[in-house]
Amino acid sequence: MKKYTSWIILVIIGCLLIWPLAAAPVNLDKTPTVFAEGVSKAPAKMTYYVNSKTGSDSTGTGAETKPLKTITMAVSRARSGDTVMVESANKYDAANGEVFPIRLKSGMTLTRKKVIASGSMVPVSPNPVISGGARYDIPDSPEGRYPSIIGADNAVISSLSFSIVNSPGGTHDGTAILCDGTSPTIEKCSFSGTAHAGITTLGTAHPKISDNNFAGNLNWGITAYGESYPTISKNTFSTLNGIDCTASSHPSIENNKISCGSAGISTKGSANPTITGNTVNGNGDYGIIVRMDSTPAIQGNTIKQNPVGIYIATGGATRPDIGGGGRSTGGNTFQDNTQYDIENRNAVDVMATGNTWGTICCEDIDSRIYDKEDDPMYGTVSYGTCTPCRVRVTMRPPA
Repeated sequence: MKKYTSWIILVIIGCLLIWPLAAAPVNLDKTPTVFAEGVSKAPAKMTYYVNSKTGSDSTGTGAETKPLKTITMAVSRARSGDTVMVESANKYDAANGEVFPIRLKSGMTLTRKKVIASGSMVPVSPNPVISGGARYDIPDSPEGRYPSIIGADNAVISSLSFSIVNSPGGTHDGTAILCDGTSPTIEKCSFSGTAHAGITTLGTAHPKISDNNFAGNLNWGITAYGESYPTISKNTFSTLNGIDCTASSHPSIENNKISCGSAGISTKGSANPTITGNTVNGNGDYGIIVRMDSTPAIQGNTIKQNPVGIYIATGGATRPDIGGGGRSTGGNTFQDNTQYDIENRNAVDVMATGNTWGTICCEDIDSRIYDKEDDPMYGTVSYGTCTPCRVRVTMRPPA
């Protein structure tokens, strides 16, 4: 019995010795197992400071006390997640060493260095000004575009001013920021100059464009090409034209203020934008012009003090939904447009129910709409219910 007891004790001791080894991970390739203390950490996020007046690309490190001279150099050194902080009030152009177009990297931030007045939380210095561009070829445009900045996915472009210039040949093809299939956030910037557009979107780009100001002699504030679908919200436009939706783009245009020299919003090609909650007033020709085969959904806008609120052009199979067509519930307010609230110069019928016309009288609403009743070659604009207000009184002959 003692003999067997000894063997049992030895077996138990052996199991206790072997169990930790069996429980440990097996490493068949003989590579040492690395635990937490050996795991490499992601590099820390960096901030690179840029000052075109006091910085140096040759001796600067990008530190606040030793800034670089150009945005071009800072972006070349930056990695995803890094920030390039640009000194306020300075100009950044080819004369100061910039090499355009400047291609951002995914996830990086390009913004200004904020100077705060003592005892205040409000920046007091103006935005830095970026001016210049170089050719960038795009489909269906032999002349290409001349952007200053090429956006990247998840990049942020904030609190900068762009003075946009044209190509060396003088054609109107300059653009400040070009998004070719990318989705940056562009916010709190200002755009001016004499050129094609402040922002151009191509391919399947999906940038978020908000709280910017577009002014001056820009042909367009924003142009959307390809199948891009930018979200354009809370911007102010006082350019020659506001927003151009073309090709197969389908932007979301929300809560903007648009007062331009010619057209506030243009839709053409087979574009399919949603136009919601905007104030479109005081434009020189049209609040919204709809052309070709575009199918905008127009809902909840204030459209006032334009010569024509919404103009539907001749040609194509355009079919805007201004209310009741399945994509818009209406809710637009038309007010003080000097010629027509809606002018339909196309053969298609247009739905425009659920809107406010400043009157409930059928006769007054009819006078604000140009359609088949004015010329039988054009389609009807259906605006819903109204109240006949002018009753013709017929004198009964004496008995």
